[in-house]
Order: sequence, then structure tokens, then C-alpha cells
Amino acid sequence: MPDDVKSLLDEFEAFLNDANAVVGFAQAGLWRVRELVDSLPTDDPANPDPTFYLGTGDPNDPASRVWAGWRRSHAQKALARDGMVEARLSQQWVVSVYTAWEHEYRPRFAAVHSCGPDDVQLPLFGDLRLIRHDVVHHHGIATAKNAGSAKRLRWFQAGDVINLTAKHFVQFIDDFPWNDLATGNWAQP
Repeated sequence: MPDDVKSLLDEFEAFLNDANAVVGFAQAGLWRVRELVDSLPTDDPANPDPTFYLGTGDPNDPASRVWAGWRRSHAQKALARDGMVEARLSQQWVVSVYTAWEHEYRPRFAAVHSCGPDDVQLPLFGDLRLIRHDVVHHHGIATAKNAGSAKRLRWFQAGDVINLTAKHFVQFIDDFPWNDLATGNWAQP
């Protein structure tokens, strides 16, 4: 394998590892934040569902800048395992990884294999494109036409919230076509 192919494979593998690690560490952090939210006092009859704020400084200080806030009850639901925040993080992974593939790595793999970007067709990324379409154009809800029609990444049915879990990330890495990228042997979708 030529050095330029090996170097690009190593770079892309590091990118995917970092993308996966970001989601994994962020999800682990969510569970810690959920513990913090759960610990908010609820014994004040005037405020039994206190707001958990994100911002700069003390939220009671007029000079502070609040940029988001959720009532404790909403935060508990949103931060739960398989909740809305986890789903959004994994949806961002889909968009980020597919965009990096399509606009940076796919053209570079085409160049090192002396072909055009449209010649580089990997079914795994064809499926990721379908899932990404539902994230971007259907508010993260799978449709039969897109995520529901994936051939290899059969993760979602029409109507499902797109929320990747550890098993999805493991399958993606296990099924990754490293050899095809190394050899330029492009599978047809």
C-alpha cells in the first residue's frame, strides 16, 4: 500500500475515533449532569420545580448572562438515557461524520486512487447519507424513504427517533470498509 494511502487511512481512522469518543464522553457527562439536576432541592413550596440554568456567573446576579435553562422536571427527562439530548448528540455525529466524509475524505481518497469522488462509493456511507437526510430534513425522525431504506445500517424504522447507541457505533466500526479504502476496490451501493 502506498504511503499516501496509508497516511490518509490513519488520518481518517483517527478522525472517526475522535468523533466516536466525543459522543461517548459527552454522553457520560450527560449522566453526571443528570445526577446534578436530580440533586436540586425540591423542598421549596414556592418553587417545587426549580430551573437549572446554563450561563455565565450566578443566575441571581443581574450581570450574569443566561443562555439556556430548563425546569428540573424537563431536564430530567431530556438528560435521561436515550433521551432527547443523547439523540441530538448522536444526530450531530451523523451529520459531522457524513459531512467530513463527503467534503474532505471522499475527494482525498479519490485523489490517492486516481479516480473521481463519484467513483468512491461505499454502501456504509450511502446508508449514513440516508440517515443524515432524515436528521437534517425530518427533525431526526426516520422516514421509510431514507433511514428506513438503509441496506447495511438497518437501525431505524419509519417514525423512530434517530438515536445512535453504543451498539450502532460498534457496528459502524466493525463494518467499516478499511480494505476497500486501502485498495480502491469500491463496492457498488
